Amino acid sequence: YHLTHGGDEPCPSTMQPCPVVRLLRQGESGLRFSDRHQGAGGEMRNVEVTAAPIRLPVDGEIVEGVIEVIRDLDRAMEISHQQRLTEIALLANGVAHEINTPLSSISLALGALREEMPEGGESRELADLIEGEIQSCMQVTESLMRLSLPASAIVEAVDLVTVARNTLRLVRPNLQQAGIEAEVIAPETLVIEAHDSDMRILLLNLVVNAIHAMPEGGTLTIEIAGHDDGSVTVIVADTGVGIAPDDLEDVFLPFWTQRQDGTAGRGLGLAICRQVVERMDGQIKVASELGKGARFTIQLGKPADNEIIE
Repeated sequence: YHLTHGGDEPCPSTMQPCPVVRLLRQGESGLRFSDRHQGAGGEMRNVEVTAAPIRLPVDGEIVEGVIEVIRDLDRAMEISHQQRLTEIALLANGVAHEINTPLSSISLALGALREEMPEGGESRELADLIEGEIQSCMQVTESLMRLSLPASAIVEAVDLVTVARNTLRLVRPNLQQAGIEAEVIAPETLVIEAHDSDMRILLLNLVVNAIHAMPEGGTLTIEIAGHDDGSVTVIVADTGVGIAPDDLEDVFLPFWTQRQDGTAGRGLGLAICRQVVERMDGQIKVASELGKGARFTIQLGKPADNEIIE
């Protein structure tokens, strides 16, 4: 309890699993559970603990004890996250080649035809409409490609409002298929210092999580607001099935998943969200009521100074 939880006395067994109590006092044959342990540097890490009773000879006597195998889930999550980004990068490159190239050719040909169309005519209006749809498709592809970029060691100026709108554009087919109305409530722009790919991963995971929580349709809202003290609040709310009270403490654990639409998940989305937010010294919290949806609130640091935006 001192090394792994930083406590001065044994952890209360009624509040969290205790291998000594469960195995030696209650007679269980084995135990596996997820927990948060304190590392050597004082940092908290998600772990999986597998424990079993053991009998050892000590000074001619048999002493009963407990052996524990502790697996670092945060490290496993980072590896899975990198694998996921690699898969997305491969997909993005394929999409760029198969879609962007012909779309660029179509756009160039359409531009040449527009020059021969009279201003204000119906054919010119239709050409403008087609050009707009082509650009929308290319923006979706660009969003997917930017999502696959690894985080730089140096932060940059990132417009959260643009990231939010591009995220909804990226999942528009999923929203339409599920019958979900989505909107961004935010100022015209709000720039912070962050990693662009981290912000895209953060919002995409929260949005995808909300989509899975609304198999019968509903409303998805992304609210972004800056405050006088320089902090920024991002709220992703849905009107889905909600989260059971007993599960609220577990939703950010790696490999924990309980999708309501019947699809299979890796259980990494919300864990990655917390990792991204904590890396920025921010906070992420969830509030939910069964049958009424969930509300994820993110508190981030100060907006970027306009003078350093390039």
